[in-house]
Amino acid sequence: MKISLIIPTRERADLLESCLACARAVPDDALEIVVSNNASADHTAQVAACGDPRIAYTCTAERLSMRANFEHALGAATGDYVIFIGDDDGVLPGGMAMLRRFLEAERPEAVGWPLLSYAWPFPEPGQERGTVQIKFSALYGGVRRQDPARLMDQALTARLRSYKEAANIYHGCVSMALIDRVRQAQGGIYFNGASPDVQSSFKNLTLMQGPMVWIDHPVSFGGTSNRSNGANTATRGAQSEAGKAETQRYRNEAASEPETYGLDLRVASVDAVTLDMLRLVAEGTELAQRLDWPAWCGRILRKLARGTHLRAEESAGLFAEYCASHGQETAFAEAAARHSLPPALAQRSAPAQAARRPSRLRLDRVWLAERQGMQTIAETAALLDRLIGPHRPSRTAPLTRALPWARFLSRTRNTIQPTR
Repeated sequence: MKISLIIPTRERADLLESCLACARAVPDDALEIVVSNNASADHTAQVAACGDPRIAYTCTAERLSMRANFEHALGAATGDYVIFIGDDDGVLPGGMAMLRRFLEAERPEAVGWPLLSYAWPFPEPGQERGTVQIKFSALYGGVRRQDPARLMDQALTARLRSYKEAANIYHGCVSMALIDRVRQAQGGIYFNGASPDVQSSFKNLTLMQGPMVWIDHPVSFGGTSNRSNGANTATRGAQSEAGKAETQRYRNEAASEPETYGLDLRVASVDAVTLDMLRLVAEGTELAQRLDWPAWCGRILRKLARGTHLRAEESAGLFAEYCASHGQETAFAEAAARHSLPPALAQRSAPAQAARRPSRLRLDRVWLAERQGMQTIAETAALLDRLIGPHRPSRTAPLTRALPWARFLSRTRNTIQPTR
């Protein structure tokens, strides 16, 4: 059984090099590592030509949108299962081995897992260290089998915590059989809409023929840098001028897609993007009648109202236009009456990012912030694999997690000697 790990990339060869080092550290001869170079002008091709026979390299003839590059990359994959990660993300070798054992034993259509998040060092003062936070709930858990129809109902009614808990191919694993089913339903393409991972996670749910499987233990972890388009589109991330230009170009390309968001990408809300991709999946089906616009409007505006995002007022105004374009003015107005934005929010100055604190341990989580050994995603993957130890899902009961978690805390304390 072959697993295809797909890494779409564009103009970030230095980040890709560390991401590939993670993937190449996985001791699995049946792992295919697909690098899809989106017409980069840097040394991406040289980074991919590292001599590992498992790497399948492909390059687009011209610069494509993210959706089109994802589709191009998927076309180069030959595995029975597919995982997408970003070029600034990583995989845990032990987690990948655990996933293979599970796939070979169970043959599910889709598998998800909790995503650990790594912050790459930034050039700004106080941000020079790589950091990662690990919660008790993300390690050593069990295997849960969930009804796809129930998950879709939770999504339509704004009760699903995140699209990442649907059948997500980005930091999730989807069978090629399900991918082919989606392709057949969508006229030969798998990714649709300008946010391909969000749209496909919900489209997968509509066509699954078995349960969605969730393993409460990590296989991969996401990286965030000051060049991350997703983070900077939806949050207040610190960007260089070059990074801002790249993010704007990304927005322009997304807006040019045949099936566009409809949603202005300046709306600083992942939930708003999720709603728009749900709308696209539901369009023309009975799901459209079940899409709870009032619940989604309330959720989106509630988060904007309680947050400190500098673009909250602008985002709310653009979201109002989006709702009106879909005949949902009433749903927006009722939510806005309950969750009004603080009047002075738009005038607040951007708060300086707090310097990352030293490593510290708590009973329910670990914060790693080290100058040595965590400067890249590859170094962090190697460290985490050693600290986590055997990657074995257990039962979901907290008491069954307590012993391996205690051992993890002990290894962490002895390895990094955190400052308390």
